[in-house]
Amino acid sequence: MRLMINAFRAALAVSCLAMAACGASGSADPLSSPNSNVAAARRVGASDSTASVNGTTIPSATLITDNTGNVWTVSAGVISENGGLAAYSANVTLLLYDNEAIYQENSAGGWWSWNGSAWVSTTDPRKLFSATGATIPAATQITDGSGNVWAVSGGVIYENGALAGYSTNVTLLLYDNGVIYQEDSAGGWWLWKGGTWVAGSDPRIVSSSATGTTIPSATQITDSSGNVWTVSGGVVYANGALAGYSANVTLLLYDNGVIYQENSAGGWWSWNGRAWTSSSDPRSAPAPTIAGSPSTSDAAGQAYSFVPTTTNPGGGTLQFSITNTPAWASFNSLTGALTGTPSSGQVGDYSNIVISVSNGSGSASLATFSITVNTGSAATGSATLSWDAPTQNTDGTPLTDLAGYTIYYGTSSSELTQTIQLANPSATTYVVSNLSAGTYYFALAAHTTAATQGDMSSIESRTIQ
Repeated sequence: MRLMINAFRAALAVSCLAMAACGASGSADPLSSPNSNVAAARRVGASDSTASVNGTTIPSATLITDNTGNVWTVSAGVISENGGLAAYSANVTLLLYDNEAIYQENSAGGWWSWNGSAWVSTTDPRKLFSATGATIPAATQITDGSGNVWAVSGGVIYENGALAGYSTNVTLLLYDNGVIYQEDSAGGWWLWKGGTWVAGSDPRIVSSSATGTTIPSATQITDSSGNVWTVSGGVVYANGALAGYSANVTLLLYDNGVIYQENSAGGWWSWNGRAWTSSSDPRSAPAPTIAGSPSTSDAAGQAYSFVPTTTNPGGGTLQFSITNTPAWASFNSLTGALTGTPSSGQVGDYSNIVISVSNGSGSASLATFSITVNTGSAATGSATLSWDAPTQNTDGTPLTDLAGYTIYYGTSSSELTQTIQLANPSATTYVVSNLSAGTYYFALAAHTTAATQGDMSSIESRTIQ
């Protein structure tokens, strides 16, 4: 019988293997575990929308209204709240409102924050963290990596309180990879360069940052939807807002359209769009796969042979193993082949056989199967298959990485449940033996070194008398 292999589909000529996340591992649920970093993260996060500007320089501006309606003023270097002295203050040069907290700086460069009844020593909140993106008018301030404060008023951009070049109708202020960007109401994008605005494009769409971000050496990732992910104080932010609950984050990772984080305890979590769920390092090599339908019967004096088919998307060397090897069979740990010829004294059932494969980081197993060895009357014949080796892909390009063939056969043309793996690209013939009386159907498919399989050949039949 002659079988012609269909040419490979062009789409299958290139291996397209996607990395998948593995099973759960890590530390306790970040949605329930307490952590002191949360309060700090909220304090240094993106500025909330308020009734007044976030930074007030004295004496050019002397009034801030916080989000609860309290009015803060400065006179002669002293701070008042709603007209009454706000505890003790002196020589105040800057009044600042950031993330629902009032701050002051004095002439000596000291910083203090209001705890509700008194001033406590602190640092400039603008240098701790600011949003990478600010939508106007919901948020109107960004502090860049050099401590410059960028604000918008009336659609115009200010840097440290002074007009920053020419801008108009600004609808979005963005800080990405050390550069300030603006978008205007007409959809135009501009970036700040050399003291002026030059034409640009949305940096969240045109470019993204590294797929893996180690904290603190790099702190920003832009995903495929344009969302900007950052880390400050071990806490993760999406577009400047807290992204669920996170703490002690040491690695931020973007893989296959999913944001992952690792914490200091080695726990891994993935973002499901609303919260962090327990996960594992997506960079871990995917497990191999193993398939095939070993024959469950044989006859004394007849050779038995089964070789599983595998894929190895994670790379590495495949190693095969078996449990409950039949006494009359041998097993090849490099190919997974189970072969042997039982004798008349080895008639019986051989059960709970399991063949497995591992690539060093993951493993897979065939379903448990049994082999029944009978007295030898069942097997009466064999079928010889031959074929022409394929030489090109369907797009006309030469086929240069042929690795071997898989023979499919069975007693129904719609159920070719038996397989034989041939790891020999030069083979053009094979004898399928140990066949009992009946009609058998055969087909053949070639595969490449990348485990890409071509179209199956036409189905041919052979009747064993």
